[in-house]
Amino acid sequence: YHHQARGNTGPRILIAGLPREHHEIGLLLFALAAMESGYRVLSLGANMVLEELWEIARKTDSRAIVLSGAIEPGKQVLGKDLPALVEQSQVPVLVGGLSSVYSCDAINRAGAEALGRDIEHGMQRLSEILSSK
Repeated sequence: YHHQARGNTGPRILIAGLPREHHEIGLLLFALAAMESGYRVLSLGANMVLEELWEIARKTDSRAIVLSGAIEPGKQVLGKDLPALVEQSQVPVLVGGLSSVYSCDAINRAGAEALGRDIEHGMQRLSEILSSK
C-alpha cells in the first residue's frame, strides 16, 4: 500500500505500533481503511518508541497519532510514555487493537482515545475527532 499513488488530499495521520508490539496486521488494515477514506497515511510500523512521535507528527503536519497493538501495554507505556506523548502532542492520540480493549481505562486516563478492535468504528471516531478540531 505504500506505493499506491492515490492522490489523497485528506488529513495526514501518523500510525505506529506500540512499544514491544510486533503484530502489524491490524496496523496495516487500519492504514488501508484510512487511505480508502482519503487520509494521507504515514506508517512507521510496529514496535515504535513513543517518545519522539509528537515531534514526527509536528514535522509532518499530521493531524492525529494512531497507535495499535495486540498485547497489553506495559506499565511504563501506560503510566509514563503515553501520558507524555499526549501532553507533548498538539494533535489527538488514539489507540486501537486489542491493546485498547485490555487497557481502555488507563488509555483514557492518559488522555488518549481508546478505539477498540473494530476498524470501521475506529475510522468513524477518528473522523469525529478530527472534524471537531
